Amino acid sequence: MTKNVSFALIAAAGLTISAANAQTILFQEDFESAVLFPFVSSSECCGDGEDWTDILPAGWIFDNGDTPSDGPAEFFGFTILKKTSWIATSFNQRRDSFTRGTGNVLVADADEYDDLGSGIEPNLFNVLVRTPPINVTSVTSGLLEIAFDSSFRPYDDMTGLVEVSFNGGLSFDNLLTLNTDTVPGGSSSLSRANEAVALNVVIPAGATEAIVQFRMADAGNDWWWAIDNIVISEGTGAPGTFGFITQSETVFELTRPTIEWEAAADAVDYRIVVSRNADLSNPLYEDEGITGTSTIVGPFGSGRYYVSVFARNTGGEREILNSPLSFFVINPCPADFDGDGMLTIFDFLAFQNAFAAGCP
Repeated sequence: MTKNVSFALIAAAGLTISAANAQTILFQEDFESAVLFPFVSSSECCGDGEDWTDILPAGWIFDNGDTPSDGPAEFFGFTILKKTSWIATSFNQRRDSFTRGTGNVLVADADEYDDLGSGIEPNLFNVLVRTPPINVTSVTSGLLEIAFDSSFRPYDDMTGLVEVSFNGGLSFDNLLTLNTDTVPGGSSSLSRANEAVALNVVIPAGATEAIVQFRMADAGNDWWWAIDNIVISEGTGAPGTFGFITQSETVFELTRPTIEWEAAADAVDYRIVVSRNADLSNPLYEDEGITGTSTIVGPFGSGRYYVSVFARNTGGEREILNSPLSFFVINPCPADFDGDGMLTIFDFLAFQNAFAAGCP
């Protein structure tokens, strides 16, 4: 069964997208069809009997190269694990940060693999996995989009690479590099431990198939890379992925707080939605045509709110990574009943009505 894919690309309000540019899914994999087996290695525990497999979906290929083969089989290269079993056997260590991944996930965990055998220090864990060839002859936009949910926690020289081949796997072009230099916060940072990734690549003229490769290189007793909900589709040229700078659970002692986000590649402008509800239903505040990467929202009364930002261009609209964030507003003026940041006759009338009603 296919999961709800966290990546979304929709027509932007006020922008026109031709039917020819509508997104067509060419390939998807959520690893839910995998048949899982109990943990077998002495270093692993705490599963439920349906924990892992190294049997990948039909057409997938893995290559563990010259990685030492005496570590636990459950983590020899990229394997499929039930997320709850993976978290349990590793005693978590913040692997539960990967909330976008659900059910079964594809994992390369050098930290767990180092728990048995001769070890993989300093950089002996070098593994990869490849999708089956994906037919791209139906693509008319000339773009291929590769989207997936990802949890990458870097350490030392450990590097995660996303690569694509349009010549049957004879050569691969790099699309994304994850390591301590490219992950905000560097070594052991959790800043990219729960994100939706979307990458656009131009399809070379005459190409009929694409192969996508996920590779972990130069890892030792480091951390992990987990992947889920892979969707490969016709690209539309929508803005690139981006994230919040304002942190979730921020408390503002202002009725009109400032929300800030990263710039999205190729974005023309942004729109923002604020709601009392986590699904952004019944918005209390919306704005669009924002050309910068921050805006003042509100006014709001005291309470908790949810916010998401959408980057837009003529190719479409992309929602911010890991959205929505939640934040709190504490009204510094308790007599400001309507939360507009000012004391007016309307606040007095609101108090008068509440007093008369007994504030039920």
